[in-house]
Amino acid sequence: MINEIAFDLIKRFDINKYTETGVFKGASVKIVSDWFEKLDPNFSKLQSKFSMYEIDLEKKYIDDINFKYVNNPNIKAFQGNSPEVLQKLINDGYYSENDNCLFFLDAHWNEYIPMLDELCIIKQIKNAIILLDDFKTPGTRYGFCKYGDIEFDINYIRDVIKDKTDMVYYAGICNTDARGLGMVFYDRTEKEIDLFLQGLRVFKEKI
Repeated sequence: MINEIAFDLIKRFDINKYTETGVFKGASVKIVSDWFEKLDPNFSKLQSKFSMYEIDLEKKYIDDINFKYVNNPNIKAFQGNSPEVLQKLINDGYYSENDNCLFFLDAHWNEYIPMLDELCIIKQIKNAIILLDDFKTPGTRYGFCKYGDIEFDINYIRDVIKDKTDMVYYAGICNTDARGLGMVFYDRTEKEIDLFLQGLRVFKEKI
């Protein structure tokens, strides 16, 4: 589930495009749509500067999102393998150079773990900010995902992101189900990121 720090990021980085992989039952969709409605009271009814793209492999979850938000023109749901859908959205022009994009990666409940492929594809998006759900947070007891020998931690993603950043940030507070959150900022300097994050409960680790 999305961490409340994400709302601070949306405001501070002027995020206008939010993409989630791994919708499941839509709890984070509801939270983020409420955030956008606070920033734009017409978000649920009229075309807004804010857009939400929801991706899931399971048709039943996508059908549920489409049913719940049928009257909201700013929320679009896509069924399919998340890396393939992300690439199609890029190819089809859903993201522009002027967009400020936030990605919430939470698609990891089946045998195939798409996180590394997602991180690679998102490199095509300028200045992308990526939130990694269920991520191992050093010095805490926050929950994180582990599949066999694979742990969702800095070592798992290091080789994929090192050409885009030399730092991983962590939320200093867990989400509502006591899980950790990692944060990756592509194409930004450490000094720039730290300035934006000043005063937030976050900390960082060099890769």
